[in-house]
Amino acid sequence: MANLSFAEFRTRVKNETLESAESLSQLPWNLKQFYADWISQTHWFVCHSTRLLCLMASYMSVKNDRIHLRSLDHLSEERSHERLAKSDLQKLGFSLSDFPERPSTSAFYQSQYYLIERVHPLSLFGYIIYLEGLAVHAGPFIAKIALENYGKECTSFLKLHSEEDVSHIEKALKELESLDQETLGFIYQSFSQSRSLYESMVRDISKGSAGIHETSTTGIGIKANRTVGLESA
Repeated sequence: MANLSFAEFRTRVKNETLESAESLSQLPWNLKQFYADWISQTHWFVCHSTRLLCLMASYMSVKNDRIHLRSLDHLSEERSHERLAKSDLQKLGFSLSDFPERPSTSAFYQSQYYLIERVHPLSLFGYIIYLEGLAVHAGPFIAKIALENYGKECTSFLKLHSEEDVSHIEKALKELESLDQETLGFIYQSFSQSRSLYESMVRDISKGSAGIHETSTTGIGIKANRTVGLESA
C-alpha cells in the first residue's frame, strides 16, 4: 500500500470515479429486469450504511472528535434510505424476494466491516467517496433514463442521491485534507477495493439479465458528469 499526499489521492480518486461512472452509464438501465435487480442489490448494501458509520464513529478517539461528530451527522442523513429503494422496487411490480442478495453484493459491504476493524477505521471513507462519486457523476444520467422508462414513483432513490450526494462528497473530501499520507493510503485502498467489488456486482446483475447488455443502446455517446465535487481538485 502506497502513502499518498492529498493531491495525489484526490487526482486518483477523481479519475477512477469518472472511469467507473462512464462504464456504469453504458449499462441497460432501460431494461426493467436489470433496473429492478440493481435496486434490490442497492437495498441490500444500503441497509448497512448507518451500521458502518456507527462502527467507524465508535473507533474515533476524543482527538478525532470532529470526524466522530461528522460521522454521526452523516448517519442521520443516510437513515432509512434502503426503504426508498424498496419502495421503488415495489412500485415497479417486484419484491425483494424476487432478487435475493448476491454474493458479490455481500462481499461489497461486508469487506468494509473488516477494513474498519482490522486495517483502519477511516478506511470507510474510501467506500463512501466511491459511492457518492458515482451518484454525482453517473446518477443524473441514470435517473433520467429510469424516469423516462419507469416514471417518477420508481426513481425516488436515484433522484435523492444524485442531488444530495453533491454536498456529501464535498464534505467527505474536506475531512480528508488534513490526514497523514499513510491514512490516505488506507482510504485509497478501500476506494479501489470498493470500485472493484461494486463493478463485479453490477456485472453479475447484467449477466443475470440474460444478455441484455448487448441489446441496450442507453449508453451510446454518454459522458459522465464532470462538473462537480471530485473534478474541482
